[in-house]
Amino acid sequence: MGLLSCQKTFRSNINNPLNPGNPTEQKAKYQYDKEKSCYAQGIVGGKNVDDINILKNHLVLVVSTFIEDNVQKDNICTGTLISSNKVLTAAHCFDKANIESVSIFTTLNLYCSSGFNKNLIYSVNNIDIHPNYSSAANPSTLTPSYDLAIIEFTGILPANYSPLKVNETPISEISQNSDKSLIIAGYGKTATNEQDSLPELRYAEKEKSALILETSAQQSGSKVNLPHDFSLIGIDRKSSSGVCYGDSGGPLLSNTSEGLSIIGVASFINAPKDNPKACENYNFYYTYTLNYLDWIKSHL
Repeated sequence: MGLLSCQKTFRSNINNPLNPGNPTEQKAKYQYDKEKSCYAQGIVGGKNVDDINILKNHLVLVVSTFIEDNVQKDNICTGTLISSNKVLTAAHCFDKANIESVSIFTTLNLYCSSGFNKNLIYSVNNIDIHPNYSSAANPSTLTPSYDLAIIEFTGILPANYSPLKVNETPISEISQNSDKSLIIAGYGKTATNEQDSLPELRYAEKEKSALILETSAQQSGSKVNLPHDFSLIGIDRKSSSGVCYGDSGGPLLSNTSEGLSIIGVASFINAPKDNPKACENYNFYYTYTLNYLDWIKSHL
């Protein structure tokens, strides 16, 4: 099984965030504009992110910088705004022991063409991790993960940003309601082995038939209700769209005429460790937020 956060070896600071490789290399995919503090989009056939999509008003890129083997690295996750200065994400995004700093980026991507600049980076001053969370290299579909964290940042976000609420309708009712559609979103990779890519916000709609709400107990083989017993929601990886590394902490959303609301927070892929096709071939799981509603509200 694989956790969804994405470790990069890019150097990171406010003047040169997430710099992939040496920008002086002639074959560099991305050229960094020091004056604008953003990147030129240099991949042939790269698509432009839709600037009018409502998701851009609620999701942020979460970047934690840490030291490992005397090298500064970045961990990439996704978060959802739940108040004017707080973001809901996954606890395992902060498993690294030597974290130096955490920031959120209010942007669709890091390209100059999208308007990204260093003024859209906000420092995190507090991280509340669920008290029952314990780091696990191999999370299980038969164990509650408590994989939630709420981060508090300083500064005032752009005026178009607004928080989302946790959906208080039981998932059993949502799965039966034909008026509701589901959305997954995040800044993660587009393939398991994708290298040297910059984070970019993407989303996909999922049919409610893709929900995994039951599994079998290992010994007895009896059916287990995932949301009720283990506070998890699975998504069947039977279509071309799904989460990948870097989408950790991103939301599973209910989309109705009343707007978007949070159902889950991306936690792990149920794949063998280091599987080269983890993102393409295996089911993925979200922490079911309704079961943690009291804890979330206590930190707003």
